[in-house]
Amino acid sequence: MSAKTFLLGVGCQKGGTTWLHNYLDEHPQVDMGFAKEYHVFDVVNLPVCGAILDEYLAAADKVTSLMRDRDFVSARAYRPRILQRFDFARNHNLYFEYFEHLAYRHPEIRLVGDITPSYAGLSASVFDYIKQEVARRELRTKVVFLLRDPVERVWSAVRMSRKNRVQSRVKPGEEVQFDRTEAEEVLALYDVPGFEMRTRYETTIDELEKVFAPEDIYVGFYEELFERETLADITAFLGVDHIAADTERRINASSKADSLPEDVAHTVRTHYASTYEAMRNRFGEDRVNRLWTA
Repeated sequence: MSAKTFLLGVGCQKGGTTWLHNYLDEHPQVDMGFAKEYHVFDVVNLPVCGAILDEYLAAADKVTSLMRDRDFVSARAYRPRILQRFDFARNHNLYFEYFEHLAYRHPEIRLVGDITPSYAGLSASVFDYIKQEVARRELRTKVVFLLRDPVERVWSAVRMSRKNRVQSRVKPGEEVQFDRTEAEEVLALYDVPGFEMRTRYETTIDELEKVFAPEDIYVGFYEELFERETLADITAFLGVDHIAADTERRINASSKADSLPEDVAHTVRTHYASTYEAMRNRFGEDRVNRLWTA
């Protein structure tokens, strides 16, 4: 098997994946390509990712319109990265060939990859397809899955959503009025399909273990990610040299109130009780209780 590796990052969303991507993207032995999240297999397999597919289709329609108007310069320049990801989703060979090219264009490159947290919802059959296609390019697939306390993950995802809505406001400086408080939004969203998919860690792990050998799956904790020993473990797992990182820096961190109201936290914690229990059984009660509040 080649010494070169394809990293399949499957989450979790708000679990430190952007920080990890930025660390790897600056590593001299790594080429992560033009994006962190390529959104190829989720948009064609997971209905909860339909909004991303809609974005792809809207970009394609816009280019078609520009071409119809013979505005070829604008068509060529319009959202090229979105359209490239759309091409990958429509023709998976382009995706796999792209990463093959990244892996072999420079001899010092040991690792390439795609960290798309919504891949956590993929089935074993899709994981197996990815693994087989990557192997055809003489690369070895290794999976990284970072976990975060479900209450904290849900809450952070809600804060990110609210932050994104503020940043997308039409008029700069306009104050955005939310229909619900942060806590009310947590209660409205914690059990919808998209949140369930990204928080039922035991389901993701079960699907991964049907396809990948234990030595090809790294499951870690967001709460331990910024420790030197954890990063050393991850780089060793991925087959690249360990380089010191700025562990004080946080990427895509969202501001929050001092605490989530306890009744709201309790509701979310109770809903995901089986996830907490599954992680305790797998990783040890003492460790999980030390890291998570359940």
